[in-house]
Amino acid sequence: MSRIPLLLLIFVFIYSCTPINDAVIFNNDIKESREVVAKKKTEKRKPEIIKNELMVDTFDKKNVNALKGNVNPWDFKPEDNTQSCKIRYTKEVRMGDKGSSLKVMYDVDSPNQAFNGVYIELKDSDISSFNNIVFYVKGDPDKGFTSVFKVELKNNVDQTGYAYVRGVTDEWQKIVISLDDFRGLSDFTSMKEFTIVFADTDVTQKEGIIYFEDLYFSK
Repeated sequence: MSRIPLLLLIFVFIYSCTPINDAVIFNNDIKESREVVAKKKTEKRKPEIIKNELMVDTFDKKNVNALKGNVNPWDFKPEDNTQSCKIRYTKEVRMGDKGSSLKVMYDVDSPNQAFNGVYIELKDSDISSFNNIVFYVKGDPDKGFTSVFKVELKNNVDQTGYAYVRGVTDEWQKIVISLDDFRGLSDFTSMKEFTIVFADTDVTQKEGIIYFEDLYFSK
């Protein structure tokens, strides 16, 4: 074998075993980039105060709100089939072109005492730094609705405060209720739930449909 091919083989062997810095850096960049993406995908988001607001529920995710609390209907007498409350998440009636709203179908048209509604868990949230509870509401123009209903805030020391929502129409309205207006509630440091109440003695129409969007606390 001639000396030139032998030297060429030795050169090729040495070159193939030498790491190329640019390639190593490139591979590290890819690895680091993949790790960042994976971290973002698995990262669990916590409820955050954004722009002086604490979001409770956008009603885009069924039965679980932004605080990881349950959202469910309730009935005063579940065994009484003359009164009921059901909920559904719908994209047919909503604000804007994305997401969904909470459709509440209530019926308190009963010969018996009747009241029902929806409870939304607040998961021990401290809302003492906030001033208001805010949400959007509208009635169903075809099925009808009450223009008045009650809302309640409950804390973990057995206090319940209440206020009334009045003037509901078939157009979306922003409802802002001061926390000071919830009579009977003095401690806001550990909240249990927010409750919507349709009572036969309060409503202006005993059977109907009301939609809700974007429930949050504001300063």
